[in-house]
Amino acid sequence: VPNLTKASAQLRVLNLTDCQTLMRATVVADRLVTLHLYNCLQLTTATIDCACLKFLNLTYCLNLSFFTLSTPVLASLLCAGCKKLQDDSVATALAQCDELRVVDLKGCALLRPQTLKQAEAKRRNGETARGAADV
Repeated sequence: VPNLTKASAQLRVLNLTDCQTLMRATVVADRLVTLHLYNCLQLTTATIDCACLKFLNLTYCLNLSFFTLSTPVLASLLCAGCKKLQDDSVATALAQCDELRVVDLKGCALLRPQTLKQAEAKRRNGETARGAADV
């Protein structure tokens, strides 16, 4: 990821979709709300430290094996098709991201059934919370 230090103070959305040469990503941005790393086929690791991040799209990052998140308000984590994604990354995210309500892990072949159940529980909790707000 290019050094965006001067611009990052105001950056709210960062779209790096289809960055075919991106292998490692470290994104630190205080005000970033949305991050798209969709279809970054060579991406193997990602470190995301964004206090305001609500939406993270890692879909079809086929070589992504590990990520670390410091994203306290993350609500949506999309990782469908991340065939090499290790269970520890997802399990840690599910445990640490209290606001997480949308989790897409379709095609993440290395995840344990227990982790998939945790993701489903987060989704159900999100539906319950939205339903209660609608009343």
